[in-house]
Order: sequence, then structure tokens, then C-alpha cells
Amino acid sequence: MLYVLNLLEELDPAAARQHWVRLLGSAAPEVRVSILERIERAPVPLDASPACVLAESDPSPDVQEAALRACLALDPSATAFVELYLDRERPELRRGALVGLLRYAGSDGVALAEQRLAALVSSGEAANRVLAAQVIGAAASDALRPHLALLLADQDAGVVRAALSAMGQAKFPALWPQVVDALANTRLRAAAAHALVAGAPASLEAIKQRLWLPETPRAVRTRLLKVCGRVRGPDVIALLADKLDWPDATARTHLLAGAERGRLSRDRSRRASGPSEGRSGSGGRGCPARSPGGAHAARGPGAC
Repeated sequence: MLYVLNLLEELDPAAARQHWVRLLGSAAPEVRVSILERIERAPVPLDASPACVLAESDPSPDVQEAALRACLALDPSATAFVELYLDRERPELRRGALVGLLRYAGSDGVALAEQRLAALVSSGEAANRVLAAQVIGAAASDALRPHLALLLADQDAGVVRAALSAMGQAKFPALWPQVVDALANTRLRAAAAHALVAGAPASLEAIKQRLWLPETPRAVRTRLLKVCGRVRGPDVIALLADKLDWPDATARTHLLAGAERGRLSRDRSRRASGPSEGRSGSGGRGCPARSPGGAHAARGPGAC
């Protein structure tokens, strides 16, 4: 269902929007969530009523969360309605209300949401601090950056992992060094690497600053090189190209692999953009077109 909807949206966005309200009655919660997310970011005004109804009545907390955001995105006057969910027990509902207010409410609604978020950040319960990190990642407002900096330094590994995930969404430039620091902790290493990949190319400058320092631990350098291999592209090639003779064999292996993946990604992008200059007719790369029986025909396959 979602594949068909994605395809229709690419071909005819206006036609796809005509099916949204009907699909809100789908039996699959993931379909309802997807439709509500599309409604939230719709480029044209839509009726907020279906979303607001689902926020109250849908049996799925995930759907209610998405509905709260969509309701407020379409109808800023629904602020008072959404604020009622700030005190609900379900974290999905509080998260939906907080993100909706931070994204779409007026100054009073934003101030209230920021006040509630600050209380979550300073809470003694790790679950509340995890919720705060999730909200910050979804809202991605620079005003919330100091809160995320605190959560990245939290003593609870689960909270820090949630904050690292939020960095992959929010991409606050000043906090990438903290993400790189987390690679030194084996409990946080995977989450930190995932955030660096998700945050690329914005994260590459912080990687560059740490990658070649002599004091960088070997395990951290190896993980950074693996991140580069996952990011790929011309920026990675530029970062790695002058270090291909690095003396550590393990690091050099990952370095070469990352550079090769970057080269392949760059080449695919060039091919996708069309024929390069220097190609003509049916000849090879940079070769002139060949005519039957001409001089090039006698040179064998692949020759110019």
C-alpha cells in the first residue's frame, strides 16, 4: 500500500492527496501514521478535523502521536487541544504534543513546550530524559541544543544513546565533537557511529578534526574510517586521499575500503547525471566514434 502511494505521489501529488483521508481508515496503523505524516507536511491547506479526531480516538498511540502533530500543523488554533496531552501517561502522546507545539504553536505554546522539555531533561527518571532526547531530535530547533548537550553527557547509557540518535536528526554542528567522543565508549560506539553516518556530510568536519590526531585511540580511528566507508561520496575521497599510506595496517585496510566506496559512489553519481564530456557516438570513455572498418576497428576490444 505505501509503495503504491509513494509511487502515485511521485507521479501525481494532487491525485495522491485525494486518497489521504480515505486511507486514514486503513486497518494498518503504519499506513495511518504515514498518511498523517504526509498531511503534516502537505504543501497545501487541508482540513484538520480528521487528524484531530484520530488524536482523540485512535487505538494506536503511534497514530495518536502523528495525529497530534498533523492536527496542530493544519490548525494552529488547536494549541489548547494539543496541550491537554502534555500530561498523558503514554510517552507517545506527550512526545506528539511536545513536538507539535515546538514546531507549529505560537510563542506561548512554544514557551510551554520548552518549559516541559526542560523539566524532562532535569528529571531523575532516565525514561523522561530519553523522551526529552527524542523530542529534541524530532523538533531539531537550535534553541534546544543546550539541552541535547547535557543529555549527551548523561550518566545513563540509554539516555546517551537516545541523545546520539537525536543528533543524527538534529545535526547541531557544535555537538559533533561530543558524538565523536562517544566512540571511545564500547557501550555507545554503535549509536555514535550511526549518528555520524546519519549526520553526514555535516559530521565530516568533526571526523576530519579527530581522525588523524596521534592521540586518537586506534579503536576510535578504525570506527571513524568505517563511518567514512558508509558515508561514501567525493567528500570522503577528499578526506582520505592523502592518507593512503597510513602505517597502521588495520586502519589502512579500512581507509582503502572507505576511499574505494567513495570513488564508486562518485562514479555512480557521474553516470547517473548523463554522458561525460569526451564521449561521442558508440565509442568508449573519451574515445572518438568508430566507423566500420576504420582505423580503430583493428585495435581490438576496449582500445581507443
